[in-house]
Amino acid sequence: MALLAVLAAQSLPIEPGTHFFDGANYFTVKEVRMGTYVWMTTSDDSELTLEKTDDSHFKLIPSRQAEDPIFGADFGAQVNYGEAGGTKYLTLHNDMGEMVWILQQTSLSADQCNARQAQDSEQELTYDLISSRLLNMCYLMQFSKQELRLKRNEVFARHGYRFNSPDLQRRFSSYDWYRPGDDNSSVSLSDVEQVNVALLKRAEYIAEDDLEYEDTPGVTEASREVAYVSNEVDFIAALNSNTIIEINAGTTLNLSKVLNRRDFFELGDKRAYTFDFAGQKESDRPYAVSYEVFQGRELVLLNLRNVTIRGGANVSIVVEPQEANVLRLVNCRNVEIKNVTMGHLVEGHCDGNVVCLEECADITLSNCDLFGCGAYGIHARRSSNIKMEHSVIRDCSYGIMEIYDCTQCEFIHCDFLRNRQFGLIDVNDNCYGISFSDCNFAENTGKLFDLRSTVNMSGCKVAHADQTKLGDTSLIEQDAENRWTSDVVPHALNRGLGPK
Repeated sequence: MALLAVLAAQSLPIEPGTHFFDGANYFTVKEVRMGTYVWMTTSDDSELTLEKTDDSHFKLIPSRQAEDPIFGADFGAQVNYGEAGGTKYLTLHNDMGEMVWILQQTSLSADQCNARQAQDSEQELTYDLISSRLLNMCYLMQFSKQELRLKRNEVFARHGYRFNSPDLQRRFSSYDWYRPGDDNSSVSLSDVEQVNVALLKRAEYIAEDDLEYEDTPGVTEASREVAYVSNEVDFIAALNSNTIIEINAGTTLNLSKVLNRRDFFELGDKRAYTFDFAGQKESDRPYAVSYEVFQGRELVLLNLRNVTIRGGANVSIVVEPQEANVLRLVNCRNVEIKNVTMGHLVEGHCDGNVVCLEECADITLSNCDLFGCGAYGIHARRSSNIKMEHSVIRDCSYGIMEIYDCTQCEFIHCDFLRNRQFGLIDVNDNCYGISFSDCNFAENTGKLFDLRSTVNMSGCKVAHADQTKLGDTSLIEQDAENRWTSDVVPHALNRGLGPK
């Protein structure tokens, strides 16, 4: 299959006044410096700054005003500038090299782009559309996961791809136009199809599930392997898809004890001591990575599917370095963490979070206690279908949670206590379906709601001493059951939530 056409950066007509549109944001290039740096803004002063890294690529770098990239990607993310079907575009890629967003260069005005996007939103997603012109994520994200999966695979079916999945083989065999070949290596997509297939795959990944355990049909709790662990080595060795990990009562797992053991990670199956997330086939990627951070290492759980981590009474998972996340999940799906206390052993201010979710879907935290000095109890980026219930986030040093570019995040019957000191509930401008139900907020300090997207609150109690720092309450859709006060809600501190 031909590679995507990527133009040499120095030959590209990116100059002041060039416009890009991603389906929601209309960018205008304001400045190009030294043939290396491109700075663009939107009408609401969002910024995007690129630095040329070689003849074919840019990288995302901090802007003059923006603290975070507009798409929620990490600074340093690869950005390609290419052309397909006569349209020039910028594509943003994650640290595994996967396309996550597209901006199309346009000569239209902002009003014309928005009008066309509104018309496009009414169009059916067909092969003719996918093969004829570049689409964008804002259009694709309105479709279900199953619709996106079928349309993505239809592109290959139209070129005679022979499927291994029985459901896809049955579906496309019912069409007269389907003529599977003998050798899939001869299948070749057009430039437009290649870009759109990458976007369909991304939209499919973050879309809300409409089939339980879609990636692994037939997986149930009874069919999964069960591992009982009481130490750090056994815990990491047990990390595998389709597994239930039962942590024995009274166990404290100090992951830092084993993360520095190079031999354990290098000799173990599906483990790695150092790892380059980019450019690896998913089948070759490990499940457990000891990843270097400042003054230590953190555990990265990568590509896990259908996993339950369940603690008995008095079970804790802790780390020592302040810069390490306690648990960092990357590209994981259908993972439940239940009845566990998690946090850092050190006190003070941490730069690492307690739970970090990147590119994840269908993650549940139930009956958990997430404690500081973690920077945030939860940091979620580009993830979907996150649920936290009957749990506590307390004593974190930067805030309660950061939610960036996420959809369908629910917090049910949770307490958020004694967290400080920046935006405590930090939700960026590309989030949907963020909700709090029967949650208590008490004894926190700092700006409580730092919102750029709408959130829903129902039956919550908010006790915030400094009423001038409640934050962006205009973006909260709430009901009459919510209660706001400057006094501590007496029962907020002893509802008995967290591990049992």
